[in-house]
Amino acid sequence: MKRSIYIFLILFSIYSCDNSSNDEIETEKKCFITKFNPVVVPLYGQELFTSEFIYNSQNDIIKKLDFDIIQGNVSQPLTTQIKSTTEIIYSISNLPIKIVEQPNIYNIQLIEYLSYTNGKLVAKDRVTTNIADNLSSKWKYEYSYTDNKITSVIGKHYDSNNILDLNEITTVVYGANDNVQSVTKVSSSVSVPNYISKTITEYGDYDSYKNPFKDLQVPFEDYIFIRYSQNNYTKYSKRHFVNDIPQSYETKTFTYTYNEKNYPKIAEFRCNY
Repeated sequence: MKRSIYIFLILFSIYSCDNSSNDEIETEKKCFITKFNPVVVPLYGQELFTSEFIYNSQNDIIKKLDFDIIQGNVSQPLTTQIKSTTEIIYSISNLPIKIVEQPNIYNIQLIEYLSYTNGKLVAKDRVTTNIADNLSSKWKYEYSYTDNKITSVIGKHYDSNNILDLNEITTVVYGANDNVQSVTKVSSSVSVPNYISKTITEYGDYDSYKNPFKDLQVPFEDYIFIRYSQNNYTKYSKRHFVNDIPQSYETKTFTYTYNEKNYPKIAEFRCNY
């Protein structure tokens, strides 16, 4: 009798483990964006990606590579060469806490230091250093949330003498499916109090397909808000004002084709299913 009970328990345990493994595999189905920022070269019928994420074995982004497009010979198609490398350093709890760009050709280096509370990004220091004279200026950002999305950012810029010279307030509005509708950035100078710059960026006509940058692990500056969007915008506009007087306006529209995973073909992916 005892032997029968033991056999039953062993079989039940194996069956339960198998189900647990299947459930875990099911929830981990995901596509990881690898190459992006495509540039189309109609003359050569080429599409070249100018950015790339490098992952470790745990699928954490550990590097971002950016490329220039070059042409070695007039008769040859264009190709890419590395322009800059950005490394991401993680905390023991696997949160990105430092984003380090290598110095550029002018010996300027950008390093971002990120701080979290309960897993949420709450502050960032964005430090720009001239390697030649070792002088640094920095932006200090504080983030506020509504429904687990960043909705406002307070920024303060300090010059190389650590004196506050610029203030900035960014407001983000979301619509259906958490898609970003607008980002409004208002900047003011400490030394010139009557000078106020405002930029309004609007996103619209979203499709119903997957956003490749949704839940992007690393809050890179260019994707810090758009990574909340479920879908992809097909219309974009940007207006710039100084003291409420219009200075510039631009608008763009996009048409996408999609892959078999329901992502727009603006990137390449590595999927685990």
